[in-house]
Order: sequence, then structure tokens, then C-alpha cells
Amino acid sequence: MKSSGFGDFLLGLTNTYILEKLRIEDSKKVEIELKKRLYESEYNDIIKFFEKRKKLRLIKINSFIDQFLDTEDFRVFRSGASLRLRYKGGGKNVYLQYKGPGFVLKNILFRSEFSSKKITSLVKEEGHRELIHFTEKSFMWIIENAVDGDMRRSMYKHLGADTIKNIKIGPVICFYKKLKYEYDISDDIYLEPSLDFLSAFHISKDSFHPMSSFYEYENEIKSRKNELLLKIKSIESLLEFEDDLNKRFKLIYELSDKYHRIMSYFVKPNK
Repeated sequence: MKSSGFGDFLLGLTNTYILEKLRIEDSKKVEIELKKRLYESEYNDIIKFFEKRKKLRLIKINSFIDQFLDTEDFRVFRSGASLRLRYKGGGKNVYLQYKGPGFVLKNILFRSEFSSKKITSLVKEEGHRELIHFTEKSFMWIIENAVDGDMRRSMYKHLGADTIKNIKIGPVICFYKKLKYEYDISDDIYLEPSLDFLSAFHISKDSFHPMSSFYEYENEIKSRKNELLLKIKSIESLLEFEDDLNKRFKLIYELSDKYHRIMSYFVKPNK
């Protein structure tokens, strides 16, 4: 047996371990990334640094809105998962995104990521008044009509039927500005560093008030074929890219996703 074959065997074991750890079936749903906290001055300095970085190109500047969903006793938060409605295209294109509970190795976050098809009839324009209103669509309607079988099975496995049927609130709404870059590793694999500015607000029946605003850096391993084994093989390239960044900026690793970072000051996790 060739040594490369043994290496592939070890990668296969790693692939199996990650899927079992995340409790999902489809390796194409695995996200591998790291996050770091930023101050405003660092945000602007990294933009300047990236403008001079070879092979790195800015591919998109985007603004959108997320509304995080949960039960009234925050069971989604406590499970380690996050669930959000993402509004793009000025709010006209709406998707449900689910990220399952993950795990961290050497500051790298591994987790599952799912997205529904476009949800129609969730928001509408009220004619000449030009106001956007929610229509009478429950969360269970979205689950039954916009979510595919793989996403639905994973959500039920991670959260449980009782939690899912009790998801009735959207306690946090976030406004994003994202600068997305691309750094090629090979024909198929690339890194996707991004710089985010986020403003989060708490919403309820009686109030709407700011919770936090912050900058964040993310770097995700992407595969054009969406193959997990190729992503695993490229972790060293991600770490090399980060070593170069760390020589210039002393950034703090962030081990929580945005929802848990925001809500950690307001909701206590399970003991």
C-alpha cells in the first residue's frame, strides 16, 4: 500500500469522526472556520493590509439582516445551535439558516450548516403605503414547506421535536455589513476571509433596543466541489494564512458564533 493511500485512510477516519461528532450524515454540510474579535482600528488596518496582500481579492461587499429564532426559554441557545431568518435583497429574499452544535480544535470551529430554499410569502409590500409586514406564517409552516429532508432530520436530531414546535420568538435582529475576500489554495480549494460589522438589537412585543455592536473577522475553508476531505487537507493552509496575519495583528480568537456571543450576557447556559 502506498503511503498516500494510508494518508487517505486516516483522512477518511477524520471525515467519519467529524460527521459523528456533529451528528449529521452529509459531509457537504460541514463548515470549518475560525473567528477573531476586532476593534474598529484593527478592522480598518486589516482592510489596508488585505489590499496589498498577493493572491487575495475582494469579491463582495454585502449588507443584510438576520433575525435569530428561539423558544421563550432559549432552548436553541442552550443546545449550542443557532437558527436565523436571513433577509437579503433589501429584505425580499428570505432564507432559514440552521447551524448545529459544533466543536473547537486549535481555535478552529467545526459545525454543520444548512439553508432552506427561498421562503415565499413571508414578507410582503403593502401597496402604496410601502411598509413591510409579516404575514401569518408560523415557524412550523416554514419547516414543512421550505426545509429539505436532510436539514429537517438534523434539526430534529439536534433540537428535538418539542423544542422545534415551541420556536415562536425572534428575540434578536442583526444588521450586517460584510466584506468578503477570496484566497486561492488550489483549483478547488480557497480561503474566504471576511470582515464583519454587526449591530444587534433585542426585539419584543413592547420594545426594540440596542444590545451590542462589534467587528469580527472570519476565515472559512471553502471547496468548489464542497468536499470535506479536501477541506481537511487544507487546514494547514488556513493556519499558515493566519500565522502571517498574527505577525501583524494581535487578535483575540472568538470561540462562539454570533448568536451565542450576543446572548451570553443575557441568557445563562445550562450547567
